[in-house]
Amino acid sequence: MERYMKMKKAELAVLAREAGLKGRGKMTKAQLARALADLSEAVEPMTDKAPASNAFYGERPPLPPHEAAPPDIPVYMGENRICLLPQEPRTAFAYWELAEYHQDEILFQVFSVPGGDQILSRRVEGRLGTYYIHLPRAGMEIESEIGVRGPDGFVMLARSNRIRLPEDTPSEELDTLWMTRRKEYEEIFRLSGGGLEDDNRGSGYGPRGPGVPVSSWAEKERKGRP
Repeated sequence: MERYMKMKKAELAVLAREAGLKGRGKMTKAQLARALADLSEAVEPMTDKAPASNAFYGERPPLPPHEAAPPDIPVYMGENRICLLPQEPRTAFAYWELAEYHQDEILFQVFSVPGGDQILSRRVEGRLGTYYIHLPRAGMEIESEIGVRGPDGFVMLARSNRIRLPEDTPSEELDTLWMTRRKEYEEIFRLSGGGLEDDNRGSGYGPRGPGVPVSSWAEKERKGRP
């Protein structure tokens, strides 16, 4: 009751209109305050939670608690690994991760396949790393290793996948599976109605355009039609 008496009559009239009080237009400030207080006492015991609209109480409903933020992606996966990716005919890309930090000298090495000739040997630092490998010629097949060089020599920690870089010349292999043979092409052309009208018969209009005769196979097909 006291909180309503502290409010202005205009504010009480707004609350009364939202609450749907009948006869509110003829009520005094004290009557409005009493009616709103009585209505508030009647509504509050009905539910433990505030109603969807708390405009009647002059306050907003509490906001739902924020969901916990998802965990960040870990920087380290906790394993020794190295991977090669071809980039250009003479350039490859390598990235690696070490499960733990090593105080010994870390070496990154690249070898040709087959043969195992060493192409590159570089000292690297840190548990994570990347490297662009520039090769002496295109089309090489390579693999790489990463490890530590200690008192007892080189100890490999991870070996990469093998990759073959593309050539820098046109391929000598011709894949004709995607091509349509001339006989199949002319059959498709015939079924589509091309060159079969009376105006085109004998006019030399073939699948290659006006003035180019069709093949003997297509001509036989035409003659066999009724």
